[in-house]
Amino acid sequence: MSDSSKNYCAFPFKKLSLILSLAFTLSMGSAQVSLQTSLDSTRIEIGTPFTLRVKLSFDPSISPPHPDLSPLETNEKDLEVLGVKAWDTLVAEHATYISTEVQLAVYDTGTVMIPVLNLIYKDGKQRDTVSSENLFIRILPPAQMAEDILPIKDLERIPESKMRYVYMALSIIAFLVLAWFTWKAYKRKKVAETPPEPPVIILTPKEKALQAIQSLTEPEAGDQNAVKLFYSGITQILKTFIQEEHQFQALDQTSETFLNWLRDKFGQGIFQTMKYFFEAADMIKFAKADAESDMIRQAKGIATDFIHQTAVKKETNKI
Repeated sequence: MSDSSKNYCAFPFKKLSLILSLAFTLSMGSAQVSLQTSLDSTRIEIGTPFTLRVKLSFDPSISPPHPDLSPLETNEKDLEVLGVKAWDTLVAEHATYISTEVQLAVYDTGTVMIPVLNLIYKDGKQRDTVSSENLFIRILPPAQMAEDILPIKDLERIPESKMRYVYMALSIIAFLVLAWFTWKAYKRKKVAETPPEPPVIILTPKEKALQAIQSLTEPEAGDQNAVKLFYSGITQILKTFIQEEHQFQALDQTSETFLNWLRDKFGQGIFQTMKYFFEAADMIKFAKADAESDMIRQAKGIATDFIHQTAVKKETNKI
């Protein structure tokens, strides 16, 4: 082959390679940003809202702005923007996706073209534009929408061979319903037979103390351990009553401190009576002193009088 023929063949090949390389470069550049739109319906009744979905995908190296949605508001048809959802962003390994939804409504019948959305962005120093595709929606009057509803299909008769399964299913349902009503009736009967719980009676500190004093059993005078427990119980009841009735920490105090508080609170009379009582109780509890029968019999009466005298007097409404 001659040199001239070689040059003749090489020229078209170089030219073709350059054209293919340029086309590939342009296609790669345009593929870096993609703007897509879609509708949730293509036929809708006049005035009924519908949704336009807008999705933008781009290479992570490019940061294009959000698509311009203003063409939706400046259109010739009676197209109204009811609301725009906030943009959602999804970052993948090789691409970033942002999307939103625009709620629209049309108040005129006919075929409506959704305006094309454009996006101008920079890829390095080069400016480029990407556009969405043309979308159309058919707006129909209510009467025509009703005509599009298909008639109800005629009922089909169940073959006799399958009726036994129907009877079996109905029997199972009837049994379950009967069992449910039986269980409910049983539960109502159980509730009716259960006796109501007795009401909770809340006693005042005075009432609790008086009941506790009355429940104590008077010991024999010669039973020293029983007498000691008897007086320990009475002093414990009285201190507990004062603590609950007057918020004085009587249980944490010695007998002397407790008696001084009684004198300051209720006067000399109660102080003298309880001083004699508590000193005698301490002698019996700690010094193992003997208690006479008269002293034991009077102990519950002294404690009862003390509770009545020191209880908080309740005010009564006078008519």
